[in-house]
Amino acid sequence: MLSTVSIISVWQRRAQFGSVWLLVARLIFITMRIFTLILGLLCTLGYSSGYNYLMVLNSAGSSHFNVGHALAKGLVKAGHTITVVSVFPQKKPIPG
Repeated sequence: MLSTVSIISVWQRRAQFGSVWLLVARLIFITMRIFTLILGLLCTLGYSSGYNYLMVLNSAGSSHFNVGHALAKGLVKAGHTITVVSVFPQKKPIPG
């Protein structure tokens, strides 16, 4: 018959092995996520190009237009083509 000391030591060993397997599983999970991220970045590296965007700024507030306009300028500088529809016409349109 098993004594209480041997039962406790068996339980402690199970807890140790469970935590080891949990650690191994976490390491595998983290490694696979990093591998997937690197693989995804490598696959999209050759296919990146500028996109065409349509921005509809239909707010009557000029503050909302200023934020949208700044966003459009940043996207044009990044190489995208932007078409802006707004209630505030521009005297000098942004090229792109």
